[in-house]
Amino acid sequence: MTRTTSFHGRPYSSTPDPAVSATLRADGDRTVARIVGAEQRRSLDEMPNSGKGSV
Repeated sequence: MTRTTSFHGRPYSSTPDPAVSATLRADGDRTVARIVGAEQRRSLDEMPNSGKGSV
């Protein structure tokens, strides 16, 4: 990624606090996982044979 500012407007080049960056990264990962999980559930619901006893 070549973004020059973080979510809080601080440049990445100013070596952010490791704990802060780790927290932001963890929050981002959780958000992505939640979105991906929702997309996967939606696509499974749209499939006729989504493993609900109908093989």
